[in-house]
Amino acid sequence: MTKEFIKIQFDAEQCRREADELRHLLATNSDLHERKQVLPFFKSRLQLSAFLGSYHPEIVRYDLVAHELPLFGDFVADLVVGDSKNGAFAFIEFEDASPDSVFVKKKRATPDWSPRFEHGFSQLVDWFFALHEHGQIGKFENKFGNRTIRHLGILVSGRSVHLEPQEQQRLRWRQEFVLLNSKQIHCKTFDQLRDDILDRLEQFPTTAKVETAIEMSSGESKATVEAEPDGGENAG
Repeated sequence: MTKEFIKIQFDAEQCRREADELRHLLATNSDLHERKQVLPFFKSRLQLSAFLGSYHPEIVRYDLVAHELPLFGDFVADLVVGDSKNGAFAFIEFEDASPDSVFVKKKRATPDWSPRFEHGFSQLVDWFFALHEHGQIGKFENKFGNRTIRHLGILVSGRSVHLEPQEQQRLRWRQEFVLLNSKQIHCKTFDQLRDDILDRLEQFPTTAKVETAIEMSSGESKATVEAEPDGGENAG
């Protein structure tokens, strides 16, 4: 069990393999149990875990990972990932993936938010409370490398197939408009998480080629500039 951060070198190819394993897990299981399936799955896949930080615009290195990270007392975050240079972190809470993980049907036409979902959201409330209360102290800096961090939350619960169109709209509305201490909370089903991860990984080959081309072009320009003085002196 990881109690503090592990620093890794992000490997996009390995992350793709682990994302494919997530795709297979969801294709072969209609429901998922948080403790028996979800947490063990992500604990054994550091690259995929780290890439959940792609929901945070300031996480670009994906180099910090901690599963079941203690937060100053009784609070334990399922997964925290971050960028060691930018001081940006994403706090992830996993719940079950079952028909009543997000909404529960009552006698009235409109389903209620499920106790499971609300429990997961409350976990994020407690984590952000702990971060707020313990900011600017030595223990905070020891854990996160800085006395202030830029963070957001991610709640992963349920399956998309269990949500009617109106329920999907309610979930999107909650994600867009309900903030927690001015921080966004991404509310995703496991299927949405899978799709987001796979879509973003598709951008990596293109990004890598562009960055390589820029670096090569910059290197060639530098070499040309450095060579010009010698050429000028020889000519004189």
